Amino acid sequence: MNRKPRLSNLSSANAGRVKAELIADRAAVRTECGQVSHTIHKLAEVAGSEYGSRDCMIEAVSRLGCRVTQGLGSYETGMSATTGTGGLHVALMAEYDALPGIGHACGHNLVSGASLAAFMLLTRVVDQIDLKVTLFGTPSEEIGAAKVDLVESGVFDGVDFAMMVHPAPIGVDAPRMAALARYQVSIESAASGHSSFYSSDVTVSEAWHVLATGLGLLPRQLPPGTIVDWEVLSTSGSAAVQARRLEADVILRVWEDSHFQAAAEALAATCGAVATITRTKIECSAAQRFMPAMRQNVGLARLWQGNRAALGMTSQTVPFPAATDLGALSLRIPCLHPYFSIGCWPVKNHDPEFAQAAVSERAHSAMVNAGTAMAMTVVDVAAVGYPNLHEKNYTESNSMQRS
Repeated sequence: MNRKPRLSNLSSANAGRVKAELIADRAAVRTECGQVSHTIHKLAEVAGSEYGSRDCMIEAVSRLGCRVTQGLGSYETGMSATTGTGGLHVALMAEYDALPGIGHACGHNLVSGASLAAFMLLTRVVDQIDLKVTLFGTPSEEIGAAKVDLVESGVFDGVDFAMMVHPAPIGVDAPRMAALARYQVSIESAASGHSSFYSSDVTVSEAWHVLATGLGLLPRQLPPGTIVDWEVLSTSGSAAVQARRLEADVILRVWEDSHFQAAAEALAATCGAVATITRTKIECSAAQRFMPAMRQNVGLARLWQGNRAALGMTSQTVPFPAATDLGALSLRIPCLHPYFSIGCWPVKNHDPEFAQAAVSERAHSAMVNAGTAMAMTVVDVAAVGYPNLHEKNYTESNSMQRS
């Protein structure tokens, strides 16, 4: 790979020239990034089993002559690749886990493809800039919140700032994103388990209906914007034998980390009250690590905004009630997690139809543009100076996407 001499001072003019190179080179990475995205989409590996997706990413970056590591912290299905030896260290996050049952209905194949595109493009110019770029393949985002563990174990120590982009039906530059907590709720009946009109005991199904009603009313007791979602995971028993046990997945989303404790206590109180009323045993336990609300860095958001606009990408100003485990890292260093449009509205993330939209040619074109805008933003950071990112104004970030 032909690399140009490192620029002693990355002025605005030099940054513009480097960014023009990135735009010109995006066609050269489109095919390979598209193939990687297609492969990961077809594999559709859920959290903890993303071995094929990890290997696909490793194979792609190994051809670049980069430093590659298999595994990330305690996660075998993670990976990392590094290019450049400069003083400014940026992390590009690649997620590749699918949703159980419906595959890549959140489009993590495109998250990986976009970060790979940015990494490949920056590898072409990294020796012109005082820059070090690491591509992190971070597994278990949908279920597991792996980045929370990776942050605490020091995997990202030494990184100055981090970015990732995510597909969506619309683009949003700096979306306000929620904090998330996931719980496993189980209900056990005191009944014998045999279906009989002689029994006056409350069944598991009846207790669940009472609890579901309570969960539906829960947001009325909590700060505005609180969301409670749930799904029954399993029941024991059959048509002839009443279920003795039911398990459900319950997710709490709150806009501010400080609201979480009240929401958790309200959930516990609701489970306790329903258990008393129905004379059943209800247990509620944390199913994964708490994911803090994402703090979008305003400086990064402004740079991204200019670059995605230069590539013809559009954005709206709406909050997303989604959550990301990148929120844990955003509490420590400047981070950005924008959404890019794949033009599939009204189909939304986690809709089954989104999985098909995430493998379309339109989506892959948007993915390459998003990866190019990421790379351009990294170059801009090198030009404007890293200290300019240290604006502690999460509130301004919220107002940006509401204006």
